[in-house]
Amino acid sequence: MKRIYPVFLLLVAQSAFSQSQVCPLNSNWSLDNLTHWFAYTGNNANGNSPADRYQLYDSTTGAPGGTINVQAISEFQLPSVTGIQVVATSTTDPFGGFATIPKINGFQYTNSLKLGSTQITHSAAGGTAGGYVRGVQYLINVPPGPTTVPYTMTYAYAMVLENGTHNSDEQPLFTATLTAGDSIVSCASPKYFLPTFNNSSVQGVMATLDSALAESEGFKLSLKASPNPDPNWTGPNPAPYLLDVWYKGWTEVTFDLSPYRGTQVVLTFETDNCVPGGHFAYSYIALRNTCGGLQISGDSSACIGATLMYSVPGLGGATYQWTVPPTGRSVRVLTATS
Repeated sequence: MKRIYPVFLLLVAQSAFSQSQVCPLNSNWSLDNLTHWFAYTGNNANGNSPADRYQLYDSTTGAPGGTINVQAISEFQLPSVTGIQVVATSTTDPFGGFATIPKINGFQYTNSLKLGSTQITHSAAGGTAGGYVRGVQYLINVPPGPTTVPYTMTYAYAMVLENGTHNSDEQPLFTATLTAGDSIVSCASPKYFLPTFNNSSVQGVMATLDSALAESEGFKLSLKASPNPDPNWTGPNPAPYLLDVWYKGWTEVTFDLSPYRGTQVVLTFETDNCVPGGHFAYSYIALRNTCGGLQISGDSSACIGATLMYSVPGLGGATYQWTVPPTGRSVRVLTATS
């Protein structure tokens, strides 16, 4: 969320709960590899569930069965195509036009992770081969200490999803899941797919996209056509390449792990093609390297009469109280509490 305030004298912006607490090692892929991350690939022909994780990559070993010093992992049973990849140099996404390593709220991320590709598995003979599944997990040991002291983590995500014209539960999918014990922390666990009116034909296609709902969730139609011909085409001519790829630019989320002091939580990111397999999905994820508290971004000082913008990442389920100086007075702390 963002607020703009006029500033009349010197103003210093600080987080009220600023703490020098270290983030988990390589949680932001700063080592340019997947070390300390668990990874998996698979196939969702039987629907999206943990049962679709067929190939596992342990976080305690190196290649070929682990992630230590590994920068990329191929799609399931397709070694020629990368399905999981650490991004160390920012480029421009061809469908969404956004940077693959973001700068958000004044914070420049250093690395990101790409989950997925434009590869599909649809069988031209009419079979449903199932879609590619890719995911990564990090086991976070939350530092012990008082639960009154925030321990926050911030991640950002962006995605590109092809509309499969399936019922919603079979559409390409991106999920972020924070699990504490047997519970899912809902405010840190978004789930995105291109929603339809669930009116597909008997063949499971031609469902109408709920474009109004998709746009309200931040999706935009790409001006670049799919690289794959329409897998649902039944006409006499070669299948067309459809202009039906949607993207959602970078969104930032902060979550507070102080209630879980001294315990372990699991952060999982996953991107799945459509269940029938003929439509692709990929996403980008980036994590901040600051975990000490809610981070307020903006200039640290201002001259008389300046107008400055300060911002914080969205904290799920939170409300904010901003302390703003009256005209003609200075202030040293601008607080945001939840």
